[in-house]
Amino acid sequence: YLKSIFRYQILITVVTTVAFAIATTRYNQVLSFLLGSAIMTLNFYSLGLIWKRVFEKKPVAITLGLIITKYTVLALLLFYAIKKWQIELIPLVVGLSTMMGSFLLLALEIYLSEKKK
Repeated sequence: YLKSIFRYQILITVVTTVAFAIATTRYNQVLSFLLGSAIMTLNFYSLGLIWKRVFEKKPVAITLGLIITKYTVLALLLFYAIKKWQIELIPLVVGLSTMMGSFLLLALEIYLSEKKK
């Protein structure tokens, strides 16, 4: 299911960013939204890679190091986005929340496939 969620997330990111860009003239908000959605997409992708390492029983120390590094980079990226790059907070948070749409689309896909059986 991870590939499906990742595809849905990319689809939602592209469609909503284009729609947002058409609907507004404040492109800083569009960039803030796109940054939030991109951060969430990369976060989810890296979580998938980390869990794959866990399930393949790779060395725990390296996997733990990846987890610590991932959250450190995520925290620094969010800090710099808000404090240094003047990214707007509300569009950023809305972009971060786009993953929920991907989960809902996957749930709908599973429901419809189960209903056909």
